[in-house]
Amino acid sequence: MAREDEIAALGASADAPGPTRADKRHAKITSRTLDIALGALPLPLRVLDIGCGYGDLLRELSERVPNIIEIVGIDPDREMLAEAHAYAGDVARLFHAGVESLPFKDGHFDLIIALDSFGEWRDRQRGMAEIARVLHPAGVFVLADSSSRNVASALASARLRLIRRENVERSLGRTKIRAFIASR
Repeated sequence: MAREDEIAALGASADAPGPTRADKRHAKITSRTLDIALGALPLPLRVLDIGCGYGDLLRELSERVPNIIEIVGIDPDREMLAEAHAYAGDVARLFHAGVESLPFKDGHFDLIIALDSFGEWRDRQRGMAEIARVLHPAGVFVLADSSSRNVASALASARLRLIRRENVERSLGRTKIRAFIASR
């Protein structure tokens, strides 16, 4: 019930009370992406959310896996980061950064998730190289995005091994969002 209240608060405005259709869709995509990520690594200890947006994945992750040691979100957009701070700042550490230059030590995170941000990366190969650098050797990287072109080649360029692909969202028989699960 708390999750529904949070979704309602995110979509609420003076013009349209309650969650919008887009808010509901985004909440389902976030939950499904977390299902996939936690299926690949059920008990992560240190998690990084690339392009954390307003922090919905961070908050849901903290509720679903309460013994996580560290939850971190990055976003290059200061306005989105301010929203994430207001919504999930009590459960996550937040950094203003792009994926191309991650301010973390090598091998620090055992789970890295990038939900619907791949299409906005300025330098995809550099971003993948940075993810490979900060991913623990036994860690998992989950990229879920609607722009799935060139993901496999970007993973390969960073020496990340594609484990499998899963559909996050389908509509009328077409895949709209696909998840790529990879490791070092």
